[in-house]
Amino acid sequence: MNDKEKIQDVMDRIPMNQKLEEKLLAIKKGNTTEIEEIEAKCKKTRKQTYGKRIVQVAAAFVLFFVLSNTTAFAVTGSTIVEMMFGGRGGEYVAELVDIGEQQVQIGDYQVTMKESIFEKETKIGYAVFEIENDRGEILYDKDMSLFLDFGEEINPEEEPGRRRFIFSTIGGGGVSGRAQKKGKTLLACMSFELSEGGTGLEITDEVTNASYSFKIHSESQAKKYFVNNNTNLWISSLGIMMVSECKAGEESTLARTVEAEDRDGRKYMLFDDGRDETAWTTYSENVDGETVSYWNQFSFAEPIDLERVATVYVNGKEVKMRRL
Repeated sequence: MNDKEKIQDVMDRIPMNQKLEEKLLAIKKGNTTEIEEIEAKCKKTRKQTYGKRIVQVAAAFVLFFVLSNTTAFAVTGSTIVEMMFGGRGGEYVAELVDIGEQQVQIGDYQVTMKESIFEKETKIGYAVFEIENDRGEILYDKDMSLFLDFGEEINPEEEPGRRRFIFSTIGGGGVSGRAQKKGKTLLACMSFELSEGGTGLEITDEVTNASYSFKIHSESQAKKYFVNNNTNLWISSLGIMMVSECKAGEESTLARTVEAEDRDGRKYMLFDDGRDETAWTTYSENVDGETVSYWNQFSFAEPIDLERVATVYVNGKEVKMRRL
């Protein structure tokens, strides 16, 4: 379908004044005489119908844009925001979403990364994949709470459930996710963390041992706070990262609560170790034999409005914001 046919298809869906429709078709044809004749017929009622025509024409072309633009994928309910957050908080992560598609062909499988988000300071990322197969059937374990692999079982007798393709990060970090079928297409939304030096996601083919990579674009919108001499805290719309260093053998001083206050003095809890089931995801690294670095991460159930955060309290004590 070409652009003119798409425009006509959109117009057909919208209730429209007959004279207006005739005029739009004349404009498309470039027929100046016909346009002038229609304008003469409409002249008497122009004032009464002008506002309505503007709305109708705008609606037609807005709908055409939505239908023809590649971001129409967002309307299907299969985007990161829809799949991971139930459609809530999308306006707070809009600047982080990368809609640059990346596609690989693996035999008769076609895998496309439709969207990705990676907030580099809090190390929180998400990606939506669309997986298709020439045979029309994508196998995966429907009862898996963590979507990590897909495809046919490669050794069902000795290793039942082991599938051909495995998702992982490039450079380190965890991967989990969820999947759903849309007709014969498998849609998978991955949540992941990238360690320092991590660059993206990859799929490994367990049959051929080949790997196929997807580069992740990183952005930051986080606010940084000074907690104490050896601990800093980052807060983004996606979650929290607390980084601290201490002597080997000593526990890192954890934040038990992280509370925010808006400019009107209203407080709301961002993290409560006694309430949040998942609590912290903790990583550690021995720096020099005496010092250990700790990374404590927490992802929000849905994105928050970072602009609302005026003041932050850790364990009930106000902490100061640092310029990044």
